[in-house]
Amino acid sequence: MASKSKDQGARPKPRSRNAGGTVDKTVVDIEGEDECGSCGGHFMSGGKSVLCGLCKLWFHIDCQKINEAKYKWLSKDDSSIFWYCRSCSVSVVGNFMGLINNVNETQKTMIKTIEAIKSEVEINKEDIKKLSQSSSVVNNEEVKTIIENRLKDENERLKRKSNLMLYRIDESKSNDSDRRKNDDLSKLTGIFEDIDLEVEMRTFFRVGKHREDGCRPIKVVFKEECIKRDAFEIAIQKKCAVSNDRTIKERDEYNKLRDILRDRQSKGEKDLVIRRGKITRFRSQSTTQSEENTA
Repeated sequence: MASKSKDQGARPKPRSRNAGGTVDKTVVDIEGEDECGSCGGHFMSGGKSVLCGLCKLWFHIDCQKINEAKYKWLSKDDSSIFWYCRSCSVSVVGNFMGLINNVNETQKTMIKTIEAIKSEVEINKEDIKKLSQSSSVVNNEEVKTIIENRLKDENERLKRKSNLMLYRIDESKSNDSDRRKNDDLSKLTGIFEDIDLEVEMRTFFRVGKHREDGCRPIKVVFKEECIKRDAFEIAIQKKCAVSNDRTIKERDEYNKLRDILRDRQSKGEKDLVIRRGKITRFRSQSTTQSEENTA
């Protein structure tokens, strides 16, 4: 900042900070009755003084131990130059050091946080990698198992597509297996009288171990699926208990449906049957005709 000589007038009043936060003048040659902020003495003509940017008091340069070189530097016309008296410097330096310490502490905390985050990221990377590998193995094994089970079930279904099961067909009490077999053949011939069993049937047998008090189901194996379908319709018409030859999975699903059906029937629901893998309400032809006549 430029200095002011004694010819320029009396000592100026302490300046306030402008909107930008700077002091209008820092160094000036003054003369007047105001007192030095250090010694309390008056400012003489030609005396050199400096203005504190914080307390706004003027000081003799000798009282503040400011040499000529420093005074010339402070005299530059530069709004970025600030000077503080010794008393204010303690406060300014203390605040500045406190700010520096806060910045340092914040920096240390940030560094620790960043290091912790980096460690977490590395751990997560490893966990994700392991999980990805594990999931890949698990998924591959699960898919493989699902495919194998479906293929197995499909093969079983294809093997049984020409078979049907007959239930509650009286079984001979004879201990002679041939006699029991001939008796069963006679019963099958009576049921499927429109089908040449000697030509169309591959084999038949009772399922399960023979018991004198039992009535085991009969599995009938036809040569063609179309003949099995005809036999199925004939058995239905003759009110025989009949079903397709179910796979293990299909039997499990049917047993679950049967348990649900029995539970619903025990609660009073009527006319329920299992049809095509679902529990539906049975509607006889006579019931339908009665509803139509009522409508």
